[in-house]
Amino acid sequence: MGRHVALLACSLLLVACGAAPRPAAGQEAAPLPADIVRALQTDERVLDCPGALAAGGFAADWVRVRRVDLDGQGAVDWLVEGLHPCLRRDGRADWWLYADDGPQRRLLERIRDARAVEVLPAPAGAAAALRVETASGARVLRYAQGGH
Repeated sequence: MGRHVALLACSLLLVACGAAPRPAAGQEAAPLPADIVRALQTDERVLDCPGALAAGGFAADWVRVRRVDLDGQGAVDWLVEGLHPCLRRDGRADWWLYADDGPQRRLLERIRDARAVEVLPAPAGAAAALRVETASGARVLRYAQGGH
């Protein structure tokens, strides 16, 4: 047990310092970087969650993380899907897409009430589009002026 705790602590330290190896695109990744955790702690859906503050607020197990390559250059970014009941209703979830700019992440898109979000392959020299499935159907979001 003590060894597992020590390994986890070392892994968290490496990730916090940015020295941990990055997973390949499409892999699930944990833990979330501290700046994404801070951003999610102040998201309106999290703040509106009944009892969230009493329970200690946002926790990493409220979401599922997938690393994705948005520009075809091999740098992996963050696609975050809400799992907690406050972030998921009737098979639809809240999603966040963060660009990984090295030491910090940048929110590119917040998607509400989507059944699925798929990152489409990026054309050469361009950013990937997102295919978003909602209750009213599917749509494609293309990157423009800092967001999709």
